[in-house]
Amino acid sequence: MNFGDAIYSRKLALLKLLCDRAGCYDKLQEIEAEMVLEDMNDGGMGSFAIIHPKVQAVEYTLIEADYIDEDGVDAFIVLLVDLNRFPSEVDIFKVDFSRMVEYPTANKVFNIR
Repeated sequence: MNFGDAIYSRKLALLKLLCDRAGCYDKLQEIEAEMVLEDMNDGGMGSFAIIHPKVQAVEYTLIEADYIDEDGVDAFIVLLVDLNRFPSEVDIFKVDFSRMVEYPTANKVFNIR
């Protein structure tokens, strides 16, 4: 994904929304000041890993959400956490596996479950 550094605030807002809804916001607050949000090699769909020494590799899905990209294609968003409920990854994928046109904003995410 080539949205530049300005996208960091959108990633962080999305991560905060998902963690708040999933009940792990306190864990995010523990690592937020020192974490790194690292783009994943997903063909430009927008997934990112949360890098911090407290975040472990073993992970599971905690919450999911939906988003409709600007081109009208549905996208799914998944928050993965480690066994201690620290957020470890946000996976975003479009149903047609195309590149994200506009990065999801917290106010356009819906059907959080």
